[in-house]
Amino acid sequence: MNKDIFLDEVISLIKDKSVKRRIRKELEDHIDDRIEYYLDSGYDEETAERKALERMGNAKEIAEDMQKLHNNKYWN
Repeated sequence: MNKDIFLDEVISLIKDKSVKRRIRKELEDHIDDRIEYYLDSGYDEETAERKALERMGNAKEIAEDMQKLHNNKYWN
């Protein structure tokens, strides 16, 4: 699985359309930071992306957590 497929999967599970773009950007930034870390550690690009996505965890759980977080009045 690559980054875009993973992000698409997470976003497809978000019910609130008003926060989908914000959540995708936030997750993409986290993934990119992790990819950069692995690249700096000497991994090739494919392995760095794979490892970064593995560290992100389960798409369904992430979607549920992000939905709760972004529905919190703090974010609105």
